[in-house]
Amino acid sequence: MPFTFKAAQKAVSVFIFVGIFSLLTVVILILRGSEVLQQKIWYYTILEEAYSITSGMPVKYKGITIGKVKRLRLTSDRKVSLDFYVLKEYYELMQENSVLKVQTSLLGGASLMLVVPLEESQLLPSGSLVLSMDMPRGREILALVAQQQPAKDDLTARVKDVLDGVIELKPTIQGILANLQNTTGELNLIVRGLRTGESTVMSDKLLASLANLQDITKNLKELTLLLRSDNNTVGAFLQDKKQLYTKLESILGSVDKSLQSLSKVSTKLETTPDDVKQLTSLLKDNLIELRAVLQSLRNILGGSTSSPSLKQGERK
Repeated sequence: MPFTFKAAQKAVSVFIFVGIFSLLTVVILILRGSEVLQQKIWYYTILEEAYSITSGMPVKYKGITIGKVKRLRLTSDRKVSLDFYVLKEYYELMQENSVLKVQTSLLGGASLMLVVPLEESQLLPSGSLVLSMDMPRGREILALVAQQQPAKDDLTARVKDVLDGVIELKPTIQGILANLQNTTGELNLIVRGLRTGESTVMSDKLLASLANLQDITKNLKELTLLLRSDNNTVGAFLQDKKQLYTKLESILGSVDKSLQSLSKVSTKLETTPDDVKQLTSLLKDNLIELRAVLQSLRNILGGSTSSPSLKQGERK
């Protein structure tokens, strides 16, 4: 008697087959959307130092990711050799006069940018050395490209630089805000539990400091709203700059007040539980970092006021 599948077995087999087929389809679609299945062309360059570049960092051209850094290694003459790839669809950008430039951000981070002159040259084959900003020829080309770029309106260029710096600082401020909220909440609960007997006076002082910190976090939330990235125009900047600067000054004043208060309280925490001491120290560290970031932001905004045209724009 020949072997036959029962109806239930057939249904299960169909479901298994459909499931496997669907899974394979999803995997293929995901891989096609990523760089795994895309053709890559490999190159390398030489830098004087690593400039905070790490493996996996994107290589960009005009803000578009065209490749990634694979690895960095030290050469025999103590320079940094950087291996990277470029996706095949951007192969035409890899010319003999293309230059890799490391762009350093306000907070010390770095990104790798490809600069391609207007004058075309021969394409570089796979495995070739790409000019870098640390090579004499690379510096010459970068200087030539800078001369060829059209001059921008002074006000527009200045405001764009300010906005770029402001947007760079926004994630850092939001991160510090989250840390302050978490640490303040934990410390608040612990200190309220200590309000018995001799510890009441010290607890009240610490609670007063925490109340001031809550005002800081509230102001920080308002500041992050002012640092919105969806309205980055010259007109919007001129309209909001005064409000932003005023808010900054207010928060910096509150931060200094909180640091002074916490410093006074910290000197009298010898008999306080270790978790309170640690959280208080963490709060101080966060406030010091916040003050440094906000001062950088204030310097960015304040630096733009040296432009006469910008001052005229504010009065309108």
